[in-house]
Amino acid sequence: QELEALSSDDEADPDPSHSAHPIPWRDSDQGSPGVHVDLTCGSPVENGEALVQRLVSKGFCILRAGLPLETQQQALHEAERCFQAGPVIPAGRGTMPGVDGPTPVPVDGDLFLLTESRMTELSVSGLSELCTKLGNFVMELVPLITKSELGCRGTRRSLPILSRWTGTSASATWYDNPVKRSGVDTECELSVYFFLNTGEEHEGGALTLQSDNSVGGVEVAAVADRLVVFRSDSVSHVAQAVRLGREVFAISFYLMR
Repeated sequence: QELEALSSDDEADPDPSHSAHPIPWRDSDQGSPGVHVDLTCGSPVENGEALVQRLVSKGFCILRAGLPLETQQQALHEAERCFQAGPVIPAGRGTMPGVDGPTPVPVDGDLFLLTESRMTELSVSGLSELCTKLGNFVMELVPLITKSELGCRGTRRSLPILSRWTGTSASATWYDNPVKRSGVDTECELSVYFFLNTGEEHEGGALTLQSDNSVGGVEVAAVADRLVVFRSDSVSHVAQAVRLGREVFAISFYLMR
């Protein structure tokens, strides 16, 4: 089951900031909460229930995926190669991956749509396998979400998208589904981001999440094996500045109605 660690390989990321047990949530909803659910610990059912409960109560959940370090490095290398191959959607205009294909939206950073044909063409087997695992992970959450008080009805998964962020100043504040603010409904209900970078947190590029129901934001470090799931319509996000020359890569999926 994909609700287990994305890999049970013993060579999982040795980052010391990843606790062997989930780090308790801080009542203030502020600061750097670390990892709420560690997919390398506990049962798949318990992990799934814990994730969904956090979505109900807080609007987002930060996870450790448990991907082997070698796989992380391969995915990062292939991500860099994708942007070298092009075509790349430049910052300021682009698309979001809908169920039926790309939907035009303004974007920050560069985007690369990871269609099956494009990944085959570029021979990026590591990214392809990772997208499959993440996509299955998203869909296995659906039965748990349906039974919960989350209020999400989505049963469809978007195409995966690879993003690259190089901004030396913070991005604009963004909702993946701005329906509550502008009336524009992208049909996204849950956003799923997985970071690929193997660098240090202090190099920047953290994702700051802000729930409509809390005061103060929470930073998600842009480091490999970090997975975050959040409400698309009620949790905004801002990509923080990176040091000059650094590139932050992430894969994203959306659970859609």
